[in-house]
Amino acid sequence: MNVSIAIDDIGITEVIVRQKEARTLKFTVTDQNAAAVDLSGATFKFNIESETAAESFLVEKISSDFGTARATGGIVTVGLSPTNMNLNPGVYNSEFEVNYSASHIEKRLIAFKVQNAVIV
Repeated sequence: MNVSIAIDDIGITEVIVRQKEARTLKFTVTDQNAAAVDLSGATFKFNIESETAAESFLVEKISSDFGTARATGGIVTVGLSPTNMNLNPGVYNSEFEVNYSASHIEKRLIAFKVQNAVIV
């Protein structure tokens, strides 16, 4: 299946966040005809890792961390807490994965940019 994965309703390849700022990401999955893909029964992962090191993930979200109330309409969300976003400013690699079955997995690579926290 040829699918498109959009983040926050736009097909971006990067996400920009502020250090220690909570953020909810919304992923929308559509097919080649722009119809929503039913995600009920699928599993999900979202990971953030350092761009310079292949060490363990700095942030790792699994299916139970995702909001799936609109999964039949192709939409899932995942929340990133201030603790998750307690990362040094910089660019990180991240990946969103949808696993429909053992033989069908879709992945989307995303540049994840963390900016300095806003000080008030």
